[in-house]
Amino acid sequence: MRIGLIGYQGSGKTTVFRALTSLAGAHAAKPGEIEIGVVKVPDPRVDRLCEVFKPKKKTPAAVEFLDLPPLGVSGKGAAERVAQMRKVDALACVVDAFSAGKEQEWKGALGKIREELAFEDLAVLEKRIDTLRKSVLKSTPTQERDKKELAQLERMKPAFEAGTVVDVSALKADEAKQMRGYRFFLMKPALAVVNVPEGVATGDVAPGDLPAGYLGGSRICGKVEQEISELPEADRAAFLKELGISEPASNRLIRAAYKALGLINFFTVGDDEVRAWTVPAGSNAVEAAGAIHSDLARGFIRAEVFAYADWEAVGGDEKQIKAKGKLRLEGKEYRVADGDILNIRFSV
Repeated sequence: MRIGLIGYQGSGKTTVFRALTSLAGAHAAKPGEIEIGVVKVPDPRVDRLCEVFKPKKKTPAAVEFLDLPPLGVSGKGAAERVAQMRKVDALACVVDAFSAGKEQEWKGALGKIREELAFEDLAVLEKRIDTLRKSVLKSTPTQERDKKELAQLERMKPAFEAGTVVDVSALKADEAKQMRGYRFFLMKPALAVVNVPEGVATGDVAPGDLPAGYLGGSRICGKVEQEISELPEADRAAFLKELGISEPASNRLIRAAYKALGLINFFTVGDDEVRAWTVPAGSNAVEAAGAIHSDLARGFIRAEVFAYADWEAVGGDEKQIKAKGKLRLEGKEYRVADGDILNIRFSV
C-alpha cells in the first residue's frame, strides 16, 4: 500500500512525513523529488505468532509513505509531479493548523485541496471525452468500446464537476477496471492530516467534522512527533505517554488507510517465516494465494484455514485447533477473513 502525503507549501507536510517514517536525519529532497519511507504495519498478532512458531524470519505487512511535491507549484515539471501523485493508493492531505491565525482554517484548506484535485481530474476527463466524441464517429475496431467508455465518462462528469467522491463500488467490474487506468484522484481514498501546534489535543478527527470527500482524519503535531521519532526506539513509548499521546501518528494513519481502502491481513506461518499479507476485504482464497505467489493461484487446490482468534483461544496449540474442528479445508470461492491463517495446497 502506498500513501502519498500532499499539501501546500508551509503545511508541515515533510515534517509529518519524517515523523511517520522516522527519516528525520535523511537528506532534504530536491524540488520535485519524491521521498519514500517504509513503515511496518503494527499488528500484535504477528508478534504472538512468532512467539509460538519461532520462525527464522518475521515479516509484518508494510506501508510506503511518499512525500509528494507541494500543491500549487506550477512551471517546469508540474505535469510529471501530478503524474507521480496519481500512482499512490491513498492520499493523506496535510493542512496547517499550527500557524497563528490558521488554527480554525484547516477545514477550508482541506476543501481547497479537494477542489484542486478535482480540477486536475476534470481536465483529464474532458480531454478524453473530446477525443472519444471524435473517434466514435469513425468505423474502427474499437468503435463500440469507445462508445461505452464515452457514455461512462459522461455519466461521471457531474461528480467530477462537483468535486465529490466517485464511488468505485457502484461501477460494474469492467467499468471499474477501465476507470482504474485513469488513476483519478477522486477515486482514491482521501485522509485528512491536521497538523496542530504543541499542546493541542491529538487523535482521530470525527467524520462529521471533516469536509466532503474525506474518509477519515487525524490531528497530529508533526513537530513533536518528529522529535520523538529521532529518539532511540526503546525510549519513544515513554515520551509519547508523557505527552499524553496514546500511539504514534503512523499507527493511526495506517489504521485509517486500511479502513478507507477496505484492507485486511491474513497470515502464513511456519518454522521458516511468519508473514502478514494484505488483501482487499472480500478477496477469495485464490486471490489470497495470488498475493503470496502467482504459482499458488494458478495451481490452487484447497486452502487449509483457521482463525487467529480460535488459535489464540486454545493457547496457540495447533493440535487443539484440529481436535476442536477449527481447521477447515476451503475451496476457491472462500472469502478470506481478517486474521485467517492460511496454508495453500497447490500443484503446478
